[in-house]
Amino acid sequence: MKLTEITNEEYASLEEKNKQKVLHKNSTVEMLVDIFENEAYYKIKETLDTLDGLLNTQTICLSNQLQKITSEIYSLYLTCFPKKIVNKIRSEDITAFSSELINLQDRDDFFCIGPFLSAIINQHNSFKKPKEEYLLLINELNIPISGIAWKNTAHVRVIGNVGNSACYEMTGGSVNIIGNAEDYLGSNVCNGKIRVSGNCGVGCGWEMKNGEITIDGDVDSLIGARMIGGRININGEIDEYPHRLAYGTTGLIIYNEKTTTNKYGTIIHKGNVIFQKEKPLYKKIFWWLK
Repeated sequence: MKLTEITNEEYASLEEKNKQKVLHKNSTVEMLVDIFENEAYYKIKETLDTLDGLLNTQTICLSNQLQKITSEIYSLYLTCFPKKIVNKIRSEDITAFSSELINLQDRDDFFCIGPFLSAIINQHNSFKKPKEEYLLLINELNIPISGIAWKNTAHVRVIGNVGNSACYEMTGGSVNIIGNAEDYLGSNVCNGKIRVSGNCGVGCGWEMKNGEITIDGDVDSLIGARMIGGRININGEIDEYPHRLAYGTTGLIIYNEKTTTNKYGTIIHKGNVIFQKEKPLYKKIFWWLK
C-alpha cells in the first residue's frame, strides 16, 4: 500500500505551538534518556537475547511469541518508573523526550522504544490527576516506531508515522495519530478510541474486542480479522485482496472484490455498514466465551 505524506494542517500548528515550549533538553529529559540507555537496557537484556533468537527463525509478523516477549519487555520497563520517579516527570518532558529519540535511533534496542514510551505514559497517567493529554513528536525519525501506545490507558496524540502493532491491547483513553500506521493497528484492543489521519496497513483491528478505530485514509486487507466486538470506520479506500483470508476465523464478508473476516462487531466503509453482527446475549453476559 502506498503511504502518503502528512498534510494535515494540525501537524504544522501543533509543531509550531510546541516548538519553543518542549523542544529543549532539560534535566528530566536527560534522566529519561539515561534510564533508557542504562537501567532499562540491563533489565531487558536477557529478554532481548531470547528475542534475537526468535527473530532469526520467525516469519509471522504478529506471532503469539513476539507479543508475549514484547509484553514482558513492557512489564520490565514499567518497573523503571515507580511513583517517586513519575512525580518528577511532566507531560511536557515526555514530549521533549520524544523529540530526542532521533539521537537514540542507532541503538540496537531502539526497536523497543515504543513499549518504553508506553510504560512512561501509562505509569504517568495512573499516578497523575487530573488526567492529561500526551503529545509525541516522532515525525523526524527514519523508521516508524512499532509497539507505540502498547496497552495504552491514556489520551495520546502522535505527530508522525507509526510502525507495526500500535495500540496493542489498548484498554482505554484515546490515540490520535497524525500520520500513517503500518500493520496490525489496534490488535486485541479492549476499549478506547483510535484515529489515524493517513493510511493503514494490513490487519487493522485484528482480534479486536471492543472500542473504536477510525482510518481517514486507505486501508489494506484483513480488516477486523478475528474481531469479536467493537467498531471500525474506514473513510478511504480498501486495497483489493480478493479471497485472502486470515487463519482461524469464522465468518467471511466479500464486497466489491475486497475481503474481510470477523466474528462480531461493526465495520463501516465511507458511511455504509459493510459488516455488522451483534454478539449473542449469552456471550455478552458470559464475556469470556469468544
